[in-house]
Amino acid sequence: MPSCINCTKFDSKKEICSALGDSPIRKCIITSLESHLSSMKNKTICEIGCGEWSFAKNIVEANNCKWLGIDPREYDPHGRKILRTHAGTANSIPLETNSVDVVLAIQSLEHWYEYGTTFRSGFLEIHRILKLDGLLIMNFPIHLHGHPIFLNGEINKIKRLWNPYLWTKIHFEEWRKNHEPLEPYEGWKLNKNPINKTDDSIYKSTWIMDVVATKTNKKKHMISCIYDFSTLIIDLRQGKPISLKLIKSLTYRLLKKVPTIAPLYKLIKSLFTK
Repeated sequence: MPSCINCTKFDSKKEICSALGDSPIRKCIITSLESHLSSMKNKTICEIGCGEWSFAKNIVEANNCKWLGIDPREYDPHGRKILRTHAGTANSIPLETNSVDVVLAIQSLEHWYEYGTTFRSGFLEIHRILKLDGLLIMNFPIHLHGHPIFLNGEINKIKRLWNPYLWTKIHFEEWRKNHEPLEPYEGWKLNKNPINKTDDSIYKSTWIMDVVATKTNKKKHMISCIYDFSTLIIDLRQGKPISLKLIKSLTYRLLKKVPTIAPLYKLIKSLFTK
């Protein structure tokens, strides 16, 4: 959605957003989900971090789709029952390999680190459960909360999370980034956690990034390791200290990806573990 003024939910006479929702961000999420899900029929759809909100579930079940909800919690912080069908996290999904047509992650990705899930492990697990050519549909807020790359709006780093050797037809869409003539929404001011900046003026209006990608199985290549390593570096920002142990772990995992130096990897690992 290039701008609010071009959205189908924009009322040009009243200059308001006519979408359902109790906040500007929720209005965008609802409109996006309606667009993605309304035409899906007879699919198996897994929602990661489903919470207690049944909007997506209601749409797909009305179209004769099977909905599966994954969440580590039984109740949310307000005591509301979580709708999950399975207990799990993005990096530990209790479903069979190649068993799902669509994976949804609605306002989930920015919170993975809070449950001990690295970006790399989460994307690999989602890739595992999806059928070939299955869809991954995600949305997440920019300048609102969660992992620093989302709070700070580090878009280039965020886009590198989708490894092109795992995903194809990757489409990024910015919702409410160009909000005029609507008012800006400074949702980050509601964040209970302090912002790790000395000058919060760098934060602009909160907006939504919507991403759709298709599962692929390209042949492994050295370049794929670069994407893996890039994601691992981002995962370092999940509050983990940069220790010798962590550096060794990253080195091992990168070397293990390169077939021609696998023997060297084993040698180095044996030397470090003696």
